[in-house]
Amino acid sequence: MSRTAGRQTLKFGGEFRRIQSNGPLDFTVNGLYMFQDLSAFGFPARSNNPALEFFLQALPLSYVGSVPSMSDSHRGYRQSVVSGFAQDFLRVSSRLTLNAGLRYDFYSNPSEAHGRLSAIRNPATDSGPTVGKVFAGTPVDLLSPQAGFAWNIFGDGKTVLRGGTGIFRGQLPVLLFGVDRLLPPFFGIDSFVFPSFLNPQNALLTQPIYVLSTTYHPKFPYALQYNLNLQREIAPGYHPQRGDILLRAQITSPAKQNRIPSNLPWDIASIQTCRRLC
Repeated sequence: MSRTAGRQTLKFGGEFRRIQSNGPLDFTVNGLYMFQDLSAFGFPARSNNPALEFFLQALPLSYVGSVPSMSDSHRGYRQSVVSGFAQDFLRVSSRLTLNAGLRYDFYSNPSEAHGRLSAIRNPATDSGPTVGKVFAGTPVDLLSPQAGFAWNIFGDGKTVLRGGTGIFRGQLPVLLFGVDRLLPPFFGIDSFVFPSFLNPQNALLTQPIYVLSTTYHPKFPYALQYNLNLQREIAPGYHPQRGDILLRAQITSPAKQNRIPSNLPWDIASIQTCRRLC
């Protein structure tokens, strides 16, 4: 909706989304044997390719597979998203226009159609997953302000300075928290050390493993973007433009101990500057 009164134009809007994600994630359902050099464990190797040699002898180092009675990974995730915004455009003069806005987003705590949810709430103290909610809670203060301006510097419409800044938010996708479907008691994965080939349960050591898990206290991602552009019309239909487009992105890893490597060719947590002529 929009409403114009004199030099001011107000815009309002809202959105409701209901997310339904159904399907399996058949990780380790068929099992996985691992073969490698076993000479360090006292198995003699007679070739220069020990891993292949032990593979041909059917001597695996380990086996990872789902527990047959706990191998149904089909889930029906549900989540609601509510958003709303208000934006004000104010024509201060024939040469200057200002705008400011505020957006609000709310994401419900995901649920599952049959209540098959569990999570590791505290990796430092918990001995295993706890049946219940995926997250401890979702934030209720996701406010995203935005502001900008357009200045017709000389009043002839040929030279315009524009700028703006704002916060833009994202949500945690089902693909992220959906990995918790691989946790007990609704799904089980066992690892076997030195198993017999084709009979992995006959192994030296057996233990359950939790391959993946989402943090119980997530931080929702957001990006802070700001830009400044100067446009000048040289001839009708030709508009050279030069500006600094500065993008500040903060990606919050669900696992706090994980950090972005500093030796990557790009750094998504740094300010990126782009100068262009178009």
